[in-house]
Amino acid sequence: MEPSYVAVVPAPLARGRIPLLARNVGRALRARGLRFGSVRREGGVILVDADDPVLASSAAAMLFGTEEVSIVRRTGGSLEEVAAGIAEVGGRLLLKDERFLARVEGATSGFLPADAEAAATSRLVGGGARAGTPRAHDRVLRARVEGARAYVSIFTDPGLGGAPSGSRSGACACAIHDDVSAISCYEAARQGYEVAISVCYLRGRELARLARHACRIMQRTADGGVITFHRIQSSGRPARAGAAARVAARAGQKYAALPFLPGAFPDEFSDGVRKEMLEGGATPLDTLGSGDAMPRAARELGIKESASWWARARGGARGGAAGPGRAVRVRVGPNMLHEVLDSLGGGARRRG
Repeated sequence: MEPSYVAVVPAPLARGRIPLLARNVGRALRARGLRFGSVRREGGVILVDADDPVLASSAAAMLFGTEEVSIVRRTGGSLEEVAAGIAEVGGRLLLKDERFLARVEGATSGFLPADAEAAATSRLVGGGARAGTPRAHDRVLRARVEGARAYVSIFTDPGLGGAPSGSRSGACACAIHDDVSAISCYEAARQGYEVAISVCYLRGRELARLARHACRIMQRTADGGVITFHRIQSSGRPARAGAAARVAARAGQKYAALPFLPGAFPDEFSDGVRKEMLEGGATPLDTLGSGDAMPRAARELGIKESASWWARARGGARGGAAGPGRAVRVRVGPNMLHEVLDSLGGGARRRG
């Protein structure tokens, strides 16, 4: 059996854009300074030959367009080879008294997945392992068959789903001024837009929280970029949302994400913001819809769900203004938030 690789299974919206997702995986690895030999398509999966499969799999699993990312051993795709591969990996992974379940997926040729599952189970039981059932097992030993090759999973992380960054033509401007607008930006990125992020803050003490949201979104877009920071000059939900929308409208991008949940604001407010975005040359995007996806996105961003998201805002006046922007180039990595705040000046965290 060959050395370990990283296998990336594309999400449904990425299956027609596998070359794009493969390029994004390569960009993510380079941005994090991870060495790799190749990133290539093999059937319906993307196979990464990386020096450190653990770090490479973690980086790939952070990208939109991934269904799951696994550290795998590659073997041949015949029934005997698949069964032997599962048995070898299982023999190394299974702990004493663990009950296992063998699972084979993908496009097999000349045999049924159940045949390979039975053969692998027989090999493992013959070696002293305990077989489980679909309802009672401790570990699943999985293999994915793609034509003449099969990939036996050692460890699997769920992907983020959605579409790969760059799937849409034109970038989307996002202005983050609170938790809801951060989720709106996250959803724009998840839908395949490249996002141009601005952070709009009223006081210095909220800067770190909003910058953290922006950095977590940037981590999911392959290789970083530029975040622009604006200080808002007025408070109140409508004023803040209006100021942020104005920043997004003037960002010079093809699209602009609405930085609020439209259903929580009067129609006249939402219509006015859309009109202002169109006048600024940006097509407004309602990435939140009814808000049903907000709890999931909030968990991804480390945001605590709040009933205030759906509370009706009072007043319809947009008002609000934002000061000039300050651009900070962001490098993806574990210290990106600290680097951003340091670039803004140490006092930025304490002002207000």
